[in-house]
Amino acid sequence: MQRFKHILFILTCILLTRCFESRFQKTDNKLKVLQALSSEVVLVRYKAFLSTSEDLSQAINRLCRETSEDSLVLAQEAWWSARQNWKQAEIVKFGPVKDYPLRLGPKLDTWPVNEIAIEELIEDNEITSFEQFSVQGGATRGLPVVEYLLWYSSSVDSVLSQLTSDSRRCDVLSWAGEDVLANAHALVRAWQEEGWLELTESSDLYEAPFEDSNQVINEWVNRMAFTVENIRVEKFEKPLGDFSPEDFRPDIVESRYSNRSVDDAKDALSGLADIWYGVGGEENRNGLQLVVNSLQMVDIFSEALEVARQDLSVLEGPLSSLPIQQVDDLEKALESLKSLQRIIQTDLSQATQVTIRFNDTDGD
Repeated sequence: MQRFKHILFILTCILLTRCFESRFQKTDNKLKVLQALSSEVVLVRYKAFLSTSEDLSQAINRLCRETSEDSLVLAQEAWWSARQNWKQAEIVKFGPVKDYPLRLGPKLDTWPVNEIAIEELIEDNEITSFEQFSVQGGATRGLPVVEYLLWYSSSVDSVLSQLTSDSRRCDVLSWAGEDVLANAHALVRAWQEEGWLELTESSDLYEAPFEDSNQVINEWVNRMAFTVENIRVEKFEKPLGDFSPEDFRPDIVESRYSNRSVDDAKDALSGLADIWYGVGGEENRNGLQLVVNSLQMVDIFSEALEVARQDLSVLEGPLSSLPIQQVDDLEKALESLKSLQRIIQTDLSQATQVTIRFNDTDGD
């Protein structure tokens, strides 16, 4: 009897030790993943956006200094690169992008673009400096303003003519490029210096944005759901209506002057994939999938994500042409996105013990 109690005691200790180790490893894994997402994914993407914003500002200055077809093309290419990095970070709609006092998202990307507001600003001679420009509302700032002025017309000659005949257009374009760069700097600085780089546990060093790692995971999973929904609804379904030419709404299309709408959607989903898988080599990736308890759920979601990415990848050209030229592909992609969103909001949320909230998108 005494021996049986001794064996039972040893077994209990082993089980408790394993449970403790399992819980410790799980917690440690969460922290490792969240630190990696913040520093290896978000910060790296923001720094890439900052770098391409510098290129964009320089290209705009060159264009206004030496207006030519070559300098216009270079400025357009620089905008495209900056836009790509920005849209790949679209899932990060919290922190300095969303929260006051900075709230940099609307300053960088309020869409759809407001052409009337931009033209009124060009005609408003009371604004004569960057300092005055940089306190304007989101309708006259950010990447959509730069896009409008660089792709004002489908004719390169028309764009060049507008820039050379009216110096105010170049003034506004230069200010807009400088403003994007300034806000890109502010974004990187805020992420590094104001606690957002430590999206793990609370700290005495600053007012922590989240109370614990579970809240951070809750935020990421919700942002995944919102991102998929926004791609499907805001970027496709709303402007396309019932897929008939009469229902098409060009006034609410994202990046419509550059014909980048479909690429914006692809980049946003690519950014979600970076959060899920992590970045870097296969063995060094620390994505959100590592905090999911069920390997089966990881496989289910990964497969649904890859299906949605593949179905989205075949869509090409302006958004307005899809219902006519690729209607079957379009419907398939939207169905894949809907399925992916459903998996996040039901199965994945349960596997990560996350409470799904209502989408808080506000059009920026």
